[in-house]
Amino acid sequence: MKRLLVLPVVALLLVVSASGGFASSASNTVTAGRASRTTAAITASTLAPAACSSIAAGLTVLRIGVSGNNSNELILASGAGSTLNGSGGTDCMVGEAGNDVFNGGNG
Repeated sequence: MKRLLVLPVVALLLVVSASGGFASSASNTVTAGRASRTTAAITASTLAPAACSSIAAGLTVLRIGVSGNNSNELILASGAGSTLNGSGGTDCMVGEAGNDVFNGGNG
């Protein structure tokens, strides 16, 4: 009777030890890359669209949905059907969908 119990136990130990060679834990290796952190200021001149490229460097103020003043400004519409007033200075005005009104002023 002991021989009958020993045989299945030995067979079980052989199966467990044989399958142990195939078991492994998942791992993920990430090699060193060239990624780095860069910080850059977001200004009116960096946000200006390509159509304003000839004056973008001189833009100093960003205004959204309000009238400009005597500064050189990037003025963005705040919604469809906006009225953008440039006033003085050299301005770049950008509308949105809908019928926007652009008043350039003395700039």
